[in-house]
Amino acid sequence: MEVRSAKTGQIVTVRGVGALKGRDLKLERRVSLLKPIAEQALAQRPTEDESE
Repeated sequence: MEVRSAKTGQIVTVRGVGALKGRDLKLERRVSLLKPIAEQALAQRPTEDESE
């Protein structure tokens, strides 16, 4: 499906459910797709003190 971005005015293709079916995408169970993924990744990253 194609939609127009309200921010840029450009046409953007939005892929639906099953778009990645059969692909080799692996997500850890502790990552919630309902929350911002970048924030979760940064929160789970070891600090410099822990990595030594």
